[in-house]
Amino acid sequence: MKKVLKTAFKVLLWAVPVLLIAILVSQLAGVRYLCVLSPSMEPELPVGSLVVIVPADPARVKLGDNLAYLTGGNIVTHKVLLNDTEERTIKTKGIAGKLEDAPVPYEAVLGVEMFCIPGAGRIASAIKTPAGKAALMTAGVLFVLVLLIPEFLPGKRRRTAAAEPDLTV
Repeated sequence: MKKVLKTAFKVLLWAVPVLLIAILVSQLAGVRYLCVLSPSMEPELPVGSLVVIVPADPARVKLGDNLAYLTGGNIVTHKVLLNDTEERTIKTKGIAGKLEDAPVPYEAVLGVEMFCIPGAGRIASAIKTPAGKAALMTAGVLFVLVLLIPEFLPGKRRRTAAAEPDLTV
């Protein structure tokens, strides 16, 4: 069991930085990670979900896509009803709502939903707070300590080349 835990810790020790680097690189490429704050797209995009938005050419947005756009300083993600390429606007509507939104100008389009992870948006939002950042840093330090402390405990012998048997002929 001890070996399994140690292996799991080592995998996490490598996986977490790789994941963080992948997120950073994707953000540099224009990918956005948004938390769903309102029930306007339920049940498809539940409140508290993490929605991954990828950049999209507004002229290529299709009926049924979930479009993220900027309006009044807020980012909204709603279902595409019509893409009017002549007027350069897109009509959208929250699936839980009854009324269409005002036409979205192409210039306001941020992208389309790539996928949604229910519940993960709450975690992402919590991490952005000062308390969340402190908790994440503390968890990281504890994680590293758990990996390193056993190496320095008495009675733990390290295998060295001198302790290995010589198998050469």
